[in-house]
Amino acid sequence: DRERLGAVFGGPLDSLKSAYQTTVARQILKLAPLDGVCEFVSSNTGDSLNDLYYASQVSGVLGCNFAKEGAEGTLMQEITAEGASISKLFKRISSLANLNLAVDPTLSGKISAALKKDDSVMAHALAYLAAAALPGDVPTDVYDTIEDVAHRADTIGTARSFEDGLMETAMFLKGALVLSQKKGKAALSGDMVKGFTAYMTSNKNKASQSSLFYTLIGLDALSNNNLAVPTSLSVAGGSVISGDGSNFQVALVNPLGEQVTGSDASIQSAVVPATGAALFKTGPMEGGDGA
Repeated sequence: DRERLGAVFGGPLDSLKSAYQTTVARQILKLAPLDGVCEFVSSNTGDSLNDLYYASQVSGVLGCNFAKEGAEGTLMQEITAEGASISKLFKRISSLANLNLAVDPTLSGKISAALKKDDSVMAHALAYLAAAALPGDVPTDVYDTIEDVAHRADTIGTARSFEDGLMETAMFLKGALVLSQKKGKAALSGDMVKGFTAYMTSNKNKASQSSLFYTLIGLDALSNNNLAVPTSLSVAGGSVISGDGSNFQVALVNPLGEQVTGSDASIQSAVVPATGAALFKTGPMEGGDGA
């Protein structure tokens, strides 16, 4: 999967958005950034909010020496205006944070006000990310909406997702888990996390770059938090065992397929179907540390 996905995000860059998605995706996949990304961003960034947002995101990941004259004033303009949308607040707050510019913690009031005007799932997802970027304590009124919004998701089989699909579900997971981590308290139940994980992993074979980008965003949020990381067993070398002295290798992996360290696996039952004879003795498996 890593090689296949790496090829999808292998360039060439044709816009600031593609530079942003490629850079973030390669970071999630633990692949080296493409050559010349910072230079591309520096030479293609205009004065629009979208340009500054994408450029700041790339700069936040790669540490580009990005300096756009008047950027701070542009980013502060909508924040100081009354009735700013949650989308604009999110882009401006996250851009300021990524460019290491001052962010006013009292903006939590504007985030709450914006949510009263837009109660959509995506608005909440962006509000969680904006609130997480603010200095100081997590605004309780924003955090307390996470579980209620999660209940809007539909469950089909074992998979849980929102009506508008992949992007909305991925961004909700990212926002909810980032804000929960800053709060130090999980807002989503174990069953909710399992359902969202089933949905996100089912999208690994999407064809378009945009769909794969949001799949990686969701899987990364589920895999890289310190509250509750869903895991599964991955079998190495096939699952068919025959002959004496056979080795059966498994690894505990997160939704991104990365091995989870600091964990152990145990055999509860392993028998030959035809005879019922024990194939392996029960108890802890050798190896440890996730393998």
